[in-house]
Amino acid sequence: MILPSQMKERVRILKQDGQGIGPVKASIQDNKIYLLSDTDDPEIVVGDLLVRDWPDGSAEVFCVINPGFRAASRLLQAHYQAEVRQIRADILRSDLGVKDP
Repeated sequence: MILPSQMKERVRILKQDGQGIGPVKASIQDNKIYLLSDTDDPEIVVGDLLVRDWPDGSAEVFCVINPGFRAASRLLQAHYQAEVRQIRADILRSDLGVKDP
């Protein structure tokens, strides 16, 4: 289990319709990415891309295989334990159509 205080990384969500969301807090662990769920955010679905930006302008891109949504409980807010597959480690943000804030 990952606690919100352990989510020190940021990822952007790139929906299949091209909509970009984020950055949102996340924790990237091997083939899983943990993300907090906000009721204002669209649902993460199979095929969405999660993008971790690097300071040099490149990005690491992961494809969601299983969103792994977990409903809120007394101790934890709603979150995703997304199973992912890395698809690119060297793509430029501009190639994804993701604009800097």
